[in-house]
Amino acid sequence: MTNDIINKRELRLVLIGLSIIFLLMMLDVLSDLFGWFGLEHVVLETISMSVLFLMIVRLLYILLVSRRKMQKLQRDICYWQLQHKKVLAGLSETISQQFNHWQLTEAEKQIALLMLKGLSFKEIAQARSTSERTVRQQATELYKKSNLNGRHEFAAFFLEDLLLPTEQE
Repeated sequence: MTNDIINKRELRLVLIGLSIIFLLMMLDVLSDLFGWFGLEHVVLETISMSVLFLMIVRLLYILLVSRRKMQKLQRDICYWQLQHKKVLAGLSETISQQFNHWQLTEAEKQIALLMLKGLSFKEIAQARSTSERTVRQQATELYKKSNLNGRHEFAAFFLEDLLLPTEQE
Protein backbone atom coordinates (compact mmCIF):
# COMPACT_ATOMS: atom_id res chain seq x y z
CA MET A 1 0.00 0.00 0.00
CA THR A 2 1.47 3.35 -1.00
CA ASN A 3 -0.34 5.35 1.70
CA ASP A 4 0.85 3.41 4.73
CA ILE A 5 0.06 5.00 8.07
CA ILE A 6 3.72 4.65 9.03
CA ASN A 7 6.32 5.22 6.33
CA LYS A 8 8.50 2.09 6.28
CA ARG A 9 11.42 3.91 4.64
CA GLU A 10 11.45 6.43 7.49
CA LEU A 11 11.40 3.64 10.06
CA ARG A 12 14.34 1.92 8.32
CA LEU A 13 16.33 5.17 8.52
CA VAL A 14 15.59 5.46 12.23
CA LEU A 15 16.60 1.82 12.72
CA ILE A 16 19.88 2.44 10.89
CA GLY A 17 20.50 5.53 13.03
CA LEU A 18 19.81 3.60 16.23
CA SER A 19 22.13 0.83 15.05
CA ILE A 20 24.90 3.38 14.51
CA ILE A 21 24.32 4.69 18.02
CA PHE A 22 24.55 1.15 19.37
CA LEU A 23 27.86 0.58 17.62
CA LEU A 24 29.23 3.91 18.83
CA MET A 25 28.17 3.13 22.39
CA MET A 26 29.83 -0.30 22.17
CA LEU A 27 33.02 1.37 20.97
CA ASP A 28 32.69 3.82 23.87
CA VAL A 29 32.38 1.00 26.41
CA LEU A 30 35.37 -0.83 24.93
CA SER A 31 37.43 2.36 25.06
CA ASP A 32 36.46 2.81 28.72
CA LEU A 33 37.50 -0.76 29.49
CA PHE A 34 40.82 -0.68 27.66
CA GLY A 35 41.65 3.02 27.84
CA TRP A 36 42.11 3.34 24.08
CA PHE A 37 41.13 6.97 23.68
CA GLY A 38 41.64 10.31 25.39
CA LEU A 39 39.96 13.30 23.76
CA GLU A 40 38.52 11.00 21.10
CA HIS A 41 36.39 9.46 23.85
CA VAL A 42 34.55 12.77 24.39
CA VAL A 43 34.11 13.19 20.62
CA LEU A 44 32.71 9.66 20.36
CA GLU A 45 30.18 10.31 23.13
CA THR A 46 29.21 13.66 21.60
CA ILE A 47 28.58 12.03 18.21
CA SER A 48 26.58 9.25 19.88
CA MET A 49 24.40 11.70 21.76
CA SER A 50 23.89 13.85 18.65
CA VAL A 51 22.81 10.90 16.52
CA LEU A 52 20.57 9.67 19.35
CA PHE A 53 18.96 13.11 19.66
CA LEU A 54 18.32 13.24 15.89
CA MET A 55 16.79 9.76 15.92
CA ILE A 56 14.51 10.66 18.82
CA VAL A 57 13.34 13.81 17.01
CA ARG A 58 12.80 11.84 13.79
CA LEU A 59 10.91 9.08 15.57
CA LEU A 60 8.66 11.64 17.29
CA TYR A 61 8.01 13.24 13.90
CA ILE A 62 7.11 9.85 12.35
CA LEU A 63 4.74 9.12 15.23
CA LEU A 64 3.11 12.54 14.92
CA VAL A 65 2.62 12.18 11.16
CA SER A 66 1.30 8.64 11.63
CA ARG A 67 -1.14 9.83 14.27
CA ARG A 68 -2.41 12.57 11.95
CA LYS A 69 -2.82 10.06 9.10
CA MET A 70 -4.73 7.72 11.40
CA GLN A 71 -6.99 10.54 12.60
CA LYS A 72 -7.69 11.56 8.99
CA LEU A 73 -8.48 7.96 8.08
CA GLN A 74 -10.87 7.69 11.03
CA ARG A 75 -12.57 10.98 10.01
CA ASP A 76 -12.89 9.73 6.43
CA ILE A 77 -14.46 6.47 7.61
CA CYS A 78 -16.92 8.30 9.88
CA TYR A 79 -17.81 10.73 7.10
CA TRP A 80 -18.39 7.90 4.64
CA GLN A 81 -20.51 5.98 7.13
CA LEU A 82 -22.63 9.04 7.97
CA GLN A 83 -23.12 9.94 4.31
CA HIS A 84 -24.20 6.43 3.43
CA LYS A 85 -26.00 5.38 6.61
CA LYS A 86 -29.31 4.56 4.91
CA VAL A 87 -27.62 2.70 2.08
CA LEU A 88 -25.47 0.70 4.51
CA ALA A 89 -28.50 -0.19 6.64
CA GLY A 90 -30.38 -1.33 3.55
CA LEU A 91 -27.40 -3.28 2.30
CA SER A 92 -26.95 -4.93 5.67
CA GLU A 93 -30.62 -5.93 5.74
CA THR A 94 -30.46 -7.24 2.17
CA ILE A 95 -27.36 -9.32 2.94
CA SER A 96 -29.06 -10.73 6.04
CA GLN A 97 -32.15 -11.64 4.00
CA GLN A 98 -29.96 -13.43 1.44
CA PHE A 99 -28.24 -15.39 4.21
CA ASN A 100 -31.67 -16.42 5.51
CA HIS A 101 -32.75 -17.39 1.99
CA TRP A 102 -29.73 -19.66 1.73
CA GLN A 103 -30.64 -21.08 5.17
CA LEU A 104 -27.22 -20.45 6.66
CA THR A 105 -26.58 -21.35 10.28
CA GLU A 106 -25.59 -18.59 12.69
CA ALA A 107 -21.96 -19.71 12.51
CA GLU A 108 -22.04 -19.66 8.70
CA LYS A 109 -23.60 -16.18 8.76
CA GLN A 110 -20.81 -14.92 11.01
CA ILE A 111 -18.17 -16.45 8.75
CA ALA A 112 -19.88 -15.05 5.66
CA LEU A 113 -19.90 -11.52 7.11
CA LEU A 114 -16.25 -11.74 8.11
CA MET A 115 -15.37 -13.00 4.64
CA LEU A 116 -17.22 -10.04 3.09
CA LYS A 117 -15.18 -7.76 5.34
CA GLY A 118 -12.04 -9.25 3.80
CA LEU A 119 -10.70 -11.35 6.66
CA SER A 120 -8.66 -14.44 5.85
CA PHE A 121 -9.70 -17.86 7.15
CA LYS A 122 -6.91 -17.64 9.70
CA GLU A 123 -8.13 -14.23 10.93
CA ILE A 124 -11.72 -15.49 11.08
CA ALA A 125 -10.62 -18.50 13.11
CA GLN A 126 -8.78 -16.24 15.56
CA ALA A 127 -11.76 -13.87 15.84
CA ARG A 128 -14.12 -16.78 16.51
CA SER A 129 -11.70 -18.74 18.74
CA THR A 130 -11.91 -21.80 16.53
CA SER A 131 -9.62 -23.68 14.18
CA GLU A 132 -8.91 -22.58 10.64
CA ARG A 133 -10.02 -26.03 9.49
CA THR A 134 -13.46 -25.50 11.06
CA VAL A 135 -13.79 -22.14 9.34
CA ARG A 136 -12.85 -23.69 5.99
CA GLN A 137 -15.42 -26.48 6.48
CA GLN A 138 -18.14 -23.96 7.32
CA ALA A 139 -17.16 -21.82 4.33
CA THR A 140 -17.40 -24.89 2.08
CA GLU A 141 -20.88 -25.55 3.44
CA LEU A 142 -21.75 -21.91 2.80
CA TYR A 143 -20.63 -22.24 -0.84
CA LYS A 144 -22.78 -25.37 -1.26
CA LYS A 145 -25.87 -23.71 0.18
CA SER A 146 -25.40 -20.61 -1.98
CA ASN A 147 -24.51 -22.56 -5.15
CA LEU A 148 -21.36 -20.44 -5.49
CA ASN A 149 -17.94 -21.78 -6.40
CA GLY A 150 -15.77 -20.20 -3.73
CA ARG A 151 -14.78 -17.03 -2.00
CA HIS A 152 -14.46 -14.86 -5.12
CA GLU A 153 -17.90 -15.75 -6.44
CA PHE A 154 -19.33 -15.25 -2.95
CA ALA A 155 -17.89 -11.73 -2.70
CA ALA A 156 -18.89 -10.92 -6.29
CA PHE A 157 -22.47 -12.01 -5.56
CA PHE A 158 -22.84 -9.08 -3.16
CA LEU A 159 -20.40 -6.54 -4.62
CA GLU A 160 -20.70 -6.86 -8.39
CA ASP A 161 -23.78 -4.63 -8.79
CA LEU A 162 -22.45 -2.08 -6.29
CA LEU A 163 -19.48 -1.34 -8.50
CA LEU A 164 -21.32 -0.34 -11.64
CA PRO A 165 -19.75 2.60 -13.52
CA THR A 166 -21.57 5.88 -13.10
CA GLU A 167 -23.35 7.16 -16.18
CA GLN A 168 -21.67 10.05 -17.97
CA GLU A 169 -23.96 12.99 -18.68
